[in-house]
Amino acid sequence: MANADATLQTVWACDHKGEVRTWALPYDGRYEVAGDQIDVTYDPVGGAQTWTAAVMRGSRVVYRLTAAEVRALVGCYELRDCRGKRYL
Repeated sequence: MANADATLQTVWACDHKGEVRTWALPYDGRYEVAGDQIDVTYDPVGGAQTWTAAVMRGSRVVYRLTAAEVRALVGCYELRDCRGKRYL
């Protein structure tokens, strides 16, 4: 399936439970902590913040992104679930 926007990298959800989606994004060191990936979660009913993200080192959270950082980060990717639905 081709990208809807050729400048965005498509990342498919690695976890899909009910309405909750989770993506594992590559981590480039931009938050100045050691980590392996950024886990981004979309949970429309799980609380006040629909989108959350954290830099992970193995299974340990080493940095939680602010709401502004999450918005900036997810805007750099085309996030899709296993059905192909695109998330902003």
